[in-house]
Amino acid sequence: MNPAKRYKDLLVWQKADELAYRIYSFPHKYAYDLTNQLRRSALSIPTNLAEGSASPHTKELLQFINIANRSLSET
Repeated sequence: MNPAKRYKDLLVWQKADELAYRIYSFPHKYAYDLTNQLRRSALSIPTNLAEGSASPHTKELLQFINIANRSLSET
């Protein structure tokens, strides 16, 4: 199975992607407040899940899941 397809099938990735999309849709008048950091941390969640799922090693996958979880906490 194609690794790109696998991570997109994960419900957690779909929800993280939707969260990042919603945050990036904030009005531009908030662009220089907390929105900048919020955007970066929210985008980090699906990005790390996708990157970790591309690894053939379970330990590396768990490391990226941990990073995604910390980004979720920050968000």
